[in-house]
Amino acid sequence: MLRQLWRPLVEPARVIDDPSERRSARLLAVFLLSLVALFVATNAAYLIGGLETSVSAADQVGYVILLVSYALSRSRYYRAAALLMLVMFPMVVFANVLSGTSANVAASLAFLVPGYILASIFLAPRGVVAYGALVSAAVVLLPRFAPGVVPAGAAVLGTAAAGLIVVALLAIAMRHRDSIERDHRVQLRRAYDHALEGWSRALELRDKETEGHSRRVTELSVQLARACGLDGELLEDVYRGALLHDIGKMAVPDHVLRKPGPLTDEEWTVMRRHTTVAAEMLAGVPFLEPALRVAESHHEHWDGTGYPRGLRGEDIPLLARIFTVVDVWDALLSHRPYRDAWPRDRVLAHLREQRGRQFDPAVVDRFLALQA
Repeated sequence: MLRQLWRPLVEPARVIDDPSERRSARLLAVFLLSLVALFVATNAAYLIGGLETSVSAADQVGYVILLVSYALSRSRYYRAAALLMLVMFPMVVFANVLSGTSANVAASLAFLVPGYILASIFLAPRGVVAYGALVSAAVVLLPRFAPGVVPAGAAVLGTAAAGLIVVALLAIAMRHRDSIERDHRVQLRRAYDHALEGWSRALELRDKETEGHSRRVTELSVQLARACGLDGELLEDVYRGALLHDIGKMAVPDHVLRKPGPLTDEEWTVMRRHTTVAAEMLAGVPFLEPALRVAESHHEHWDGTGYPRGLRGEDIPLLARIFTVVDVWDALLSHRPYRDAWPRDRVLAHLREQRGRQFDPAVVDRFLALQA
């Protein structure tokens, strides 16, 4: 129930699409709304307890800025709300202390803490240090401007506390920035994945005989990789490698790619280039390198008789060795213009026969266990 009431009050504006920005805007709204609730509860407690309380002119300005900042936090201008509050906290505290309206100097200085919290969330680590240095310098100089109001000891203690707070919140700042960068990397990878899926579908539209092949081998390759003990990013690399494995065929002419009969030696030379074209096309994308090794090496054979480089045994990348088994399995089960699809038992027999020749024996064993 409380969550249903709270959520509409802190949900960011719909115009903020970026997940990391939405999280920052929501965090700011929660922070500001909590301050509003704290101030209301504090004043209510004073009234209920029959205690006299007065609101200084600086406090009144601070309340207005807080409400304006909360309103801005619900819009696309949420960063402006954070900057307003960063200015407001020191302004209100120092105005109250210098004017003598603050009964407890130490308590007033404690209200600088929310500013440090905001700085740690919305400023880079260097910004937190700069903000902390400026505020701490101002605290040290307070006794000079109000010697009868601010004891030098309070300023020193306030500076020490501010320093400790800065150090502690630097960790929060760096962690928050890391999470934002991680979100950006995830979004970038998703964008690449969508592009790869689109390219894969475009290739299948061109080569009708392999329609559905990429989707099937992608799913089965991930299953086999997991059965081989891979996890995390390696599974993502297998997924992308399976999508990319034939993308180099975009550079193969139609009269070769769609030829219904056997290829000549010259045509085979052209066809085999598809393994290296993918690497040439996407060499500038670092996180795709493991996937590109699948595209480049999925026609290498365990005994060294494959192409394009004639790699042997464990010199062939593991992801390519995994994918090769799945690729041959699906290809032999599918109809081609130059041959009919093989029965399942015949394909299984072929995999066993090529164990240690075309395929990594350990990978074949894992695959056969999945098919059992």
